[in-house]
Amino acid sequence: MTLLAIGPMTNVALLFATDPEIPALLKSLVLMCGKFTHKLPNVGPREWNALLDPHATAMVYRARVAQHRSIGLDVTCQVTMHANEVRERFKAPLLRPVLDFAELWFEQHSIMTFHDPLAAATIFEPNVCGFAAGTVDVEITSTGMGGYTYWTSGGENPPHEVALEVDAPAFLEHYRKGGRKPRTFRPGMKAVLDSQ
Repeated sequence: MTLLAIGPMTNVALLFATDPEIPALLKSLVLMCGKFTHKLPNVGPREWNALLDPHATAMVYRARVAQHRSIGLDVTCQVTMHANEVRERFKAPLLRPVLDFAELWFEQHSIMTFHDPLAAATIFEPNVCGFAAGTVDVEITSTGMGGYTYWTSGGENPPHEVALEVDAPAFLEHYRKGGRKPRTFRPGMKAVLDSQ
């Protein structure tokens, strides 16, 4: 089982504290959490999900999971789309509810950023991001910097993987198709597809 966490880490930390065996049972843990590079200096040093509950964030990063992946703010902020492009590209029935919700966002903003969808997409399309292995530590002692995520690459048996780059066009194409890969046609397959 893969656990995807796209909000503050409070509930995940509570789950792990309630049953400490759960992390070892997971195939992978995928987080939209943290900020690991300084690619976006104007965004600030901390990411919202981590800073809302620094102690829970630290507990989640201390959990030993077979695959412990993070897609941070510095990477998700690279996947954006202007409101007019969203309106043009999200006409498929599967994406119509997303467009309806987005219209509320566009009343005050002109750009949509795909924070949580990118994290989710990496479960099915892991190559959309480039990951590096290392260790994440979370600041919990400083009141002004609580939730700051420290990234150290490499090491012996590093427990975490962090996205350091993203292929934004590939992600947007994946998202536009509703997460479905294009079908590969083979002889005799047309009848099967027509019946679906």
